[in-house]
Amino acid sequence: TIPSKVTSIVDYAFCACSALKEVYCKPTTPPTLGGYAVFSSNASGRKIYVPVGSGSAYKSANIWKSNYSSDIVETTF
Repeated sequence: TIPSKVTSIVDYAFCACSALKEVYCKPTTPPTLGGYAVFSSNASGRKIYVPVGSGSAYKSANIWKSNYSSDIVETTF
């Protein structure tokens, strides 16, 4: 779970966490990603859950849109 006050995530933060199946990203504004490998090599089918109403912001944010937009799912925390 990424707390709601997080504003950035460094490159490789969750890279090669092969058992990581679900990420709960609570900020309503997408955190800035330090690079393209933040969530690389996670479990197959990994999903990134974001607050309801924030999905389009995540899917259009830099790096999120090119690497993770298909993994983003809105949810209520």
